[in-house]
Amino acid sequence: MLTKIVRFFAWIGKHWAVSLACFLLIAVGVTTAVCWNLFGKEKAEIVPIYLTVTGLGEGKDMENRELLVEENDTVAEIFSLKYPEIYEEFQQPLVMNNVFQSFNGVRSTSSKQFYVKINGTYENILTQAYVYSGATVEIEYR
Repeated sequence: MLTKIVRFFAWIGKHWAVSLACFLLIAVGVTTAVCWNLFGKEKAEIVPIYLTVTGLGEGKDMENRELLVEENDTVAEIFSLKYPEIYEEFQQPLVMNNVFQSFNGVRSTSSKQFYVKINGTYENILTQAYVYSGATVEIEYR
């Protein structure tokens, strides 16, 4: 085994130019792959959506409030800790089992629940309710 190692290093010493070229190719390839994964990813585009909330009462309703979020975010992501400003502004909304359990300080009950529409279409699963530029998100409490 030791003789094979000695012969290997002797071959590298004799063919140093080929060895150096192979080493440089491998080093450049690895560096390129690492940099591509770290810096080459596309940044998500920030788009405006418009939020309308009805049925909460006590001055908590709003109409066409502009929020800036990443395109293709879900409603559950928008009102989570991914956007701390939105999360705190709406008093830590809670999405559990794909529906709002609380929103803007109001909790759902057995008689009243939250319903979400995106551009007029009801969305039952908030983790799959994607938004896009200019979308109107309506949250009804009834």
